[in-house]
Amino acid sequence: MEPAIGRSVGSGFRAAWSSWAAIGVFAGVWILLTTGTWLVLLATGIPGELFMARPAVELTTATPAPVATTPAVADRALEETVAEEELLETKEILPQPAETPEIPLESDASEEATQEPPSLYEQMQATEPLALQTPIQPEPASDEELDRLMEEWVSKAWPALLLISVITLLVMAWLIAGQIGFLSAAVMQGRASLSDYWKSASQGFLRLLGSLLLSTLLWIGVVLSGVLLLIGLSVLAAVIPKALMGLVGLFFALVLFVGLVWIGVRFSFWFIAVVMDRVGPVAGLKASYRATRGRWWKTLGLQAILGLILLGVVVLMRVLELLVISGGMGVLAVLIFSSALLMVVLLLTTFVSVAATIRFYADAKTAQ
Repeated sequence: MEPAIGRSVGSGFRAAWSSWAAIGVFAGVWILLTTGTWLVLLATGIPGELFMARPAVELTTATPAPVATTPAVADRALEETVAEEELLETKEILPQPAETPEIPLESDASEEATQEPPSLYEQMQATEPLALQTPIQPEPASDEELDRLMEEWVSKAWPALLLISVITLLVMAWLIAGQIGFLSAAVMQGRASLSDYWKSASQGFLRLLGSLLLSTLLWIGVVLSGVLLLIGLSVLAAVIPKALMGLVGLFFALVLFVGLVWIGVRFSFWFIAVVMDRVGPVAGLKASYRATRGRWWKTLGLQAILGLILLGVVVLMRVLELLVISGGMGVLAVLIFSSALLMVVLLLTTFVSVAATIRFYADAKTAQ
């Protein structure tokens, strides 16, 4: 049967909705891995300055805002200022009468002598209230200081970081192999159990681990190719005009993007073929290439629809989160609940994507 996008997506939703036990295993193992990773990082003495948020606004003394004036008001103020200056000059020219010293009356002197000093409350009332000031926050470290702290920490903690990377790669290989095997049984047989998850994870672990390592090497090669391309473009920039250089850079960027998309679509069934067909990494690459022969655009459409579903779920969850917060609920409680719910929904969506891809691949194999 020729693969169809609608049939694959529908089969993916049905298989994922009956896979809550496997979703629970996947989430539980991932939570344990994340918790262990943070415990190891904390044991290495990771600097707390790396997690400090940078202040958005510098604390300064408040200054009054300038008052907007119209031209008529500005002209009137200027005329008043000139009149005051002329009056002062006139007073300086004219002789001023001698001031006679004021003789205090006896009643005033007696009142001043008998007047009691102001109380402490009256003194506090007479004084102007102090401006409320924001407490000074500890100044975050500069970029140079953060780089220095990061280098010092990595130089001491690199064995722990290497151990975390190796364990994460092993756990990912085990989880993905079990996920593909579980969903393969759910899609092809209509039902699956946790024993299918464990069996597939155990049997396909090494093959999928080799595929992950090979894919990592391929991506490193792509990155190195991009770096060499940038070096070549920088050399060309010294000998060709800037306008032409912009066109050349745009052309190479477009070629690189199209090439990556083409490769990603042709190898989109790689891991599924390794687990379902029980073949090695290279044989899985060949199987994925054969399955997409003559179906490149259809495979791209499937991946695009699955990506839009994932994006729509994330956007919807964020919108609901903002609506709930604006309704008056506590921000911290909403964030904790929404994060947990988002994790569950994303796992469900991931299972939908894998199951839909399995259905498409199985139909492509039968149509060959």
